[in-house]
Amino acid sequence: PWVLRLQHALYRNHGVVMVRSVRWPGAFAYAAEGGKSWGNLYVGNGLKASCRPFAPTPAPEIQKEADDITELVDPPAKHEKLLRRGEELPDKDSEAGDEPEEEGEEGDDEDA
Repeated sequence: PWVLRLQHALYRNHGVVMVRSVRWPGAFAYAAEGGKSWGNLYVGNGLKASCRPFAPTPAPEIQKEADDITELVDPPAKHEKLLRRGEELPDKDSEAGDEPEEEGEEGDDEDA
């Protein structure tokens, strides 16, 4: 199946017949000067025309809202410094390091 169109029909000597393919979109042919000059051209994607319209595949379903993230308490600066040095963290039930030392216990005896 082809579609014919006459260009420049006003002047017979300069008329050009354009032919376009319906089956292969992008295929064209022409004839001019009473058939002395002719040619063809194809500029397409190599797919036959179909009566079905283009329908892309449907998009996937939208994901649900993410669950809330449980926030953790930041470790104290003293523990971060120990970890950066590669040292072990003190145990929670050990007495070393977590409680500040009280100053002045021995000095109270001197004032009395």
